[in-house]
Amino acid sequence: MSKNQCQKDPFKIYVRNLPDDWNENNLLTLCLPYGNIVNVEIPRDEDGHSLHHAYVTFESEDEASYAIFRLDKMVLSGREIRVKSSKLSQPHQIKSCKQSQQPPSETPNKSQQTSAESSNLSRQPNDASRKIRHEKAVRKHRR
Repeated sequence: MSKNQCQKDPFKIYVRNLPDDWNENNLLTLCLPYGNIVNVEIPRDEDGHSLHHAYVTFESEDEASYAIFRLDKMVLSGREIRVKSSKLSQPHQIKSCKQSQQPPSETPNKSQQTSAESSNLSRQPNDASRKIRHEKAVRKHRR
């Protein structure tokens, strides 16, 4: 997966909870007042039924933001739609993006990670270690 595919697309919005009978033309008509539309996609199951969500790509980020502002929580055919900026939602896509974005040389091995974590812990004492040190100091002072 390329770096560009892993990033959020600022021009694409995600619309969920679409009515059963809505198609690409309905969505195009709904979104057209908010900007120039590049693409409209309504995913469907193998029988051709809508999965009740869609992706609309605008020519600019401003147009997409305006559409989100105007359309989020709008009621269509008795259903409140939710609209937000499109981003990765599939766990396998997110995992492969994280792996492809981090160069192997920057991935700490187990021993490097453990030593880094322990050095951070020793530099930043927590409440429990402070309490133990305080109790030791009090006992030493009482002797």
